[in-house]
Amino acid sequence: MLVNKRRFIRLDEISEKTPLTKGDVLALIENGDLAFCAMVDLHRMAAFNPKTNTVLGVFNYRGMVRLYKKDSQAFTLKNKAQTLKQVFILQPDKINQWGSVAEYFGEVAHSRYRIVPKRMPQPDFAFPALAQVEIGQSFTQIGKNLLADWGKTLDVPNQLQADNNHYFQSTWVVIQPESLRLDIEAIERLCGQHQSSMAENSVQSPAISQLEALTHPIEQIVYRILKQDPDARADKIWNMMRTEFRQGGARQYDVDGVIESMSADDICWFGKGLETENEMGYEAFRKNTVYKVRKLVKRT
Repeated sequence: MLVNKRRFIRLDEISEKTPLTKGDVLALIENGDLAFCAMVDLHRMAAFNPKTNTVLGVFNYRGMVRLYKKDSQAFTLKNKAQTLKQVFILQPDKINQWGSVAEYFGEVAHSRYRIVPKRMPQPDFAFPALAQVEIGQSFTQIGKNLLADWGKTLDVPNQLQADNNHYFQSTWVVIQPESLRLDIEAIERLCGQHQSSMAENSVQSPAISQLEALTHPIEQIVYRILKQDPDARADKIWNMMRTEFRQGGARQYDVDGVIESMSADDICWFGKGLETENEMGYEAFRKNTVYKVRKLVKRT
């Protein structure tokens, strides 16, 4: 009986499952080239658009998440439990009880986020999420209220105004070191890029030197598509990228996994380090990005 290859492995398995050592992996994480994943079982998570600070839906989830750069690096410095507020959902098929904010919390009078008022379709692709949401008061708010009350009690001049409202807000969750995993697909992409670069540099391939000259991550994705299909129109390239993004798993074109979201009209991607976010509309993509890369491909 064949056993399916596991996509996520523990750090102690790295030398057995990959050509890298534990030290190699930790160095990649410290440099921002790789991120830890974690197995979680969380309730009241929220699908989140960081670009617009908008919550799209609330759900329960038992599955794998990818940590952000700063949280991954914290584990390399101290191998103990870390608190965090945001993660990246990797297995949307493991979402349970998807619903709107109103379905979970009723009418929200005060919120620290924009809220989509109606139930949205459940995502079937990877997406960023708040690790847990609640109705409550932040620690900063509680502290200010205590100081304001203290000033009134002692009749001390105090410009702080108490805010006793309860807000829809995100809260911290704890991730234990034993829940950490590594994504084999991400590691294989990194190893493949390194080996490909070494092989092609040894014969001084002009195509690779031109690809490396493209520093924009979306241009690099378009380059890979056009090298395979030089006559592809901009709309076909866009749809190929969108289809690959929605399917999840290993990516042939977006090998670095930079695309964060993609609709029929817009694409949003992360820069190096996972926290730098950018956005582009289809028209700019068609007129600028595809045009530039197509000229480059024709010269190779």
